[in-house]
Amino acid sequence: MNLTKPTRMAAILFLVLFGLTWLGGPRPAGATTNPAGADKPAPAADSPMTDASGQGPQQQFPHTGGKESCSFCHGSPPPGRKASAPLPDPLLQAVCHRCHPHLTEDHFAGFNPFVDADIRERAEQAGNFFAGGRALCTTCHDPHAGKNGSYLLRGDFFALCNDSRALNPHWNDHLCLSCHLEPPVRGRAPLREDGDRNDLCNRCHHSEYARPDIHPVGIMPSQHISIPEDLPLQEEKLTCETCHDSLLQMGSRGRAGPASANPYFLRRKTVSRSAFCFLCHVEETYKRLNPHNQLNEQGEIVEATCLFCHAAIPDVGFFGPEKVSFIVQNPDEYCIGCHPGFTFNHPAGVSHLLEPSEKILAAIRTSVERIGVELPLFKGRIVCATCHNPHQEGVIKIAPAATGTERQNKLRLLPGRNQCTGCHWDK
Repeated sequence: MNLTKPTRMAAILFLVLFGLTWLGGPRPAGATTNPAGADKPAPAADSPMTDASGQGPQQQFPHTGGKESCSFCHGSPPPGRKASAPLPDPLLQAVCHRCHPHLTEDHFAGFNPFVDADIRERAEQAGNFFAGGRALCTTCHDPHAGKNGSYLLRGDFFALCNDSRALNPHWNDHLCLSCHLEPPVRGRAPLREDGDRNDLCNRCHHSEYARPDIHPVGIMPSQHISIPEDLPLQEEKLTCETCHDSLLQMGSRGRAGPASANPYFLRRKTVSRSAFCFLCHVEETYKRLNPHNQLNEQGEIVEATCLFCHAAIPDVGFFGPEKVSFIVQNPDEYCIGCHPGFTFNHPAGVSHLLEPSEKILAAIRTSVERIGVELPLFKGRIVCATCHNPHQEGVIKIAPAATGTERQNKLRLLPGRNQCTGCHWDK
């Protein structure tokens, strides 16, 4: 649409006047006042962000920080006190929801630092983040912060976010201090952990909150390894930065930006993870044995493959795990060596590798009679092999113990709801 010059000028003038009205509106009619001596200012009776018909917001912003904006939420400003972030109070939630009714209590689930148990403990000790153990609007937001461009987020909440191992700081320009001692600028970007990049990465990646990596760091590559020049070493040793370029992940994650094309900010783009490994390792001499291939072409068991995990050849005709022995104390160590990242929060976001409750234990002990599937435990604990059958189809001769060998993910129970109800039989 083509507008004449006078029409454009009139439109600009209208927008300017419209913006001034939005920034500072009159005190709304119907706002209540505090009783004399009241310790806490009462919330306003009517929200100035809702018009008389309740159909839409007026063009006013209650968080400017000026005295005239107090009445947006309060009947009267707190007398003789400087505005500060109020203690979390469930009754004040209604004030926030007048203007933000679409935001639920879990809207910050993807940016929740309190998943980290240490951060949760720090917040509880501070005493000004939770109300009855619940996170509320003012747990994270300071309604008196003004238009600071950071969603009115509290500074002490940000400090917890930067220390939380449960938040991913990559591709996030709000969490620079997760890795840096101070806001980084060109030419000056001091790192935490005394500048040790490996310790900095492993602060999260050696915890239960981030995916670990099976590749060692802090070692000198062997003579059989050829490191390309664009994969730098530090003091002739491998570091996390040898493969990853942390400069690539600065800034926000965009839909079509570098984060989507190179989410792990690797120094080279390759067609697969193994292809990246073979930039340094010689592919012909670095082939990993697949311990799940346990039969030869004639259908006979390859006993050498059995001994990859077992301390002695198991009796495939014996039912139950009592006579099965392993080389290591915890057989899950075999699994996570090739399948890292599934030790915690798996499946369905819940950690299952533990001793089952009496109720779950009763379901596991009766699984063969109820559903015809064995769900073996190891020393009374749930292990990877409780849900996944690590054997090749045809190795195990007893049907309840062989279930799952024919499926792609080796699941003993059918994927979906049945996978859960085998143990959670009351669901």
